[in-house]
Amino acid sequence: MALRQAETAVEQFRQNIGLVPQLQNFYESGCDEWVGDDKESGAMYIGRTYIGYLKCLKAVATLSNADVKKIIKIERLIDEDDAKRAADAGLEVNKGSAAKFSHGEVLRMLNSKKRNELFDLALAGADASSPIFAGAVHECTTRLVKGSELVAAGEKPGDDNPLFDAAYSGHTRGIAPRTMVHFIISHYLTRTFQARYDGDRKLGELAFDKDAMHGLLSVGIRILVARGQCPPEIVEMWNRTRAEGGLQWHNDKYDPNNKQDPKQHFYNKAFLKKKKEGKK
Repeated sequence: MALRQAETAVEQFRQNIGLVPQLQNFYESGCDEWVGDDKESGAMYIGRTYIGYLKCLKAVATLSNADVKKIIKIERLIDEDDAKRAADAGLEVNKGSAAKFSHGEVLRMLNSKKRNELFDLALAGADASSPIFAGAVHECTTRLVKGSELVAAGEKPGDDNPLFDAAYSGHTRGIAPRTMVHFIISHYLTRTFQARYDGDRKLGELAFDKDAMHGLLSVGIRILVARGQCPPEIVEMWNRTRAEGGLQWHNDKYDPNNKQDPKQHFYNKAFLKKKKEGKK
């Protein structure tokens, strides 16, 4: 992504989030003061982070049909392990997502052509002249604004509150600016899919779903971690709890002393790069 293209897209987005209280500083001061530092401008940081998520999405977009079958099996094993770990901890199963479709179900709905399109849509999402960009910005900012309004009205955000089915709330929880960048970009990317398939007879419900497509980023991150190719900051942001300054999406839901993603080892077994024969 060229810097000029990133700056244009960031500026266009900035002009659309004036009604989100938690992003007022970004709106008023610009991205340099918001997330820039002495090493890179705010636009460079946002652009670099976007590219990092593109890599995660590409890992999913380029999956073979055999790999999809492998992931569906992995996710079934993860669900079984999750239920056991919850029971051992005396807690209810915590999905950590409001998605109405599992990772496996989403992958079953997308053939190889549709999976490849995920990356193309994400690229279009960085082009301020694209209708995909316009649609994704509108839907993403609408959901951010709605979440802010609901929280301000005293509504408790949660997967069991249907008022938040079409609203984001993570940005209302006092997260740091750079963490906010990861929060917004990762969710924004799911809205590029919605910009293409909203209202579609087969994929419309999936496109509208709050977290279903976001779950594919989890899959992509875990594949890249297994391959040793995932941007470290993305891994850290997803693994850390909110109290530690993270997003709390890949944290251990049952053991607060475990700082690693408890689901990662399932992906490691399937996608870890094998050492060449004769080498130790």
